Amino acid sequence: MGARDSSEECCLTGPCPDARDHRIAGLLFAAFLLFEIAFAPGHLFSYDEVVILETAQQILDSAQAGLPDTREIREYSKVGRDGRLYSKFGMGMTGAVLPFAAAGRLLGLRLSPRLRREFSDFIASFANAFYLALLGSFLYLLMRDYRLSRRAGTAATVTAILGTSLCVFGRGLFNDLVTGLGLLLAFRSARTNRPFLAGSAVAISIASRLEYVLVLPAFFLFAGVRRRPARFLAPLVFTGGLLFLYNAARFGAFFDQGQINTDPYDTFSTPLLNGLTGLFLSPGKGVFWYTPPLLLAILAVGDFSRRYRTDLAVIVALSVPLVILHAKWHSWMGGWSFGPRRLIALLPLWLLPSGLAVEKLMRTRRGIGILGGIFCFGLAVQSSGLLVNFMRAIPTAPDFSSTLWTFRFSGAFHQWRYLFRTGDWDNWLYYLTSSVPAALGGVFVFLLASVLSFRAAFASAAAENGSIASSSS
Repeated sequence: MGARDSSEECCLTGPCPDARDHRIAGLLFAAFLLFEIAFAPGHLFSYDEVVILETAQQILDSAQAGLPDTREIREYSKVGRDGRLYSKFGMGMTGAVLPFAAAGRLLGLRLSPRLRREFSDFIASFANAFYLALLGSFLYLLMRDYRLSRRAGTAATVTAILGTSLCVFGRGLFNDLVTGLGLLLAFRSARTNRPFLAGSAVAISIASRLEYVLVLPAFFLFAGVRRRPARFLAPLVFTGGLLFLYNAARFGAFFDQGQINTDPYDTFSTPLLNGLTGLFLSPGKGVFWYTPPLLLAILAVGDFSRRYRTDLAVIVALSVPLVILHAKWHSWMGGWSFGPRRLIALLPLWLLPSGLAVEKLMRTRRGIGILGGIFCFGLAVQSSGLLVNFMRAIPTAPDFSSTLWTFRFSGAFHQWRYLFRTGDWDNWLYYLTSSVPAALGGVFVFLLASVLSFRAAFASAAAENGSIASSSS
């Protein structure tokens, strides 16, 4: 009997996640969040993050999105119809930051207005740590949809999050992580016949990064979306209408998000082969260098295709136009950042087949050793991104091009050299205490709590094997 297509029904590919799975997902959420807090910078890195957060603060201050005219904000904004500056970025990430900025204001009620605003910015800087933890918990549930054992699903999820640059993008407020979270939620919802939720989640991605409108056709490969297209499209039409009205109110044109300008450098001028080489193989941005677990996904893609052909077709169909678009863009590398920023939102989907490889590896001690080696190597690659502010390290390289194409000056290597030479550790606990021993103590506490949460997740997952063995005997 042939394998059933995974898009037909939620549970045809295996047991739907049950109460224990949701408990494990909750433990993984806590573990990832504590890990990210341990390595958080407590500040923003770039002007685009400043614009995103300042928009949220202006909404809280005066229920409008106009921005103050400063040098930092002017670079990533555009003058609107009323003469004020407005963000050129989608409102998705601003909306994601808004509750954290509001929470910071509530927690800082007794502070002076200036300190209250600074504390609000500080709390908001942790937003992506929360969304990374949320992404990790949903990734585990999706792994379970693929009939992985709880133990293998937990191991595959931890490897996918901490062994790749996803964990680095839990720092700061780049919008790529929220875009990827929306895409992952949309994928899982669509394959489990929940088209309205799928459309709502895709809307989050599009509201964060407009180019992700290119993924829409791919979702119609899922039977559930094809059968009920209106439910899939309804939240997208609603969100699109709001965004169009917002654009018209700001700039007088429905399709002007703020990125229509006369800058001669904003073009798709990179030769396609050069851009693809940079995205996949360059020492500074190549996804293969910064994502060791991707090797597991590649090795398992044949098996994944045989079992879940529609899922793989959707992943390919939504990835190809985005990869080509980013490869052609003049800033294919994603500007100043750590690792493969342009591909971060796609990584969770690309890593899905790795779960099948993890399942096989965990059957033998040798396989567990190989998996542990891949995890440790992946975490080591990300380590400098977790410890160093790339905005300070990059200027110490000979030039920006060398950080892209020379291993010696790539982020994974050069940022370690920068740290050893300057001692410039980028950590909120260090800034708070001005003491390395005190900061290390704080990091240890958060990491210990994270490890205990991971241990509890694995213990709960391992209990499955014991119960299965007991019932079979």
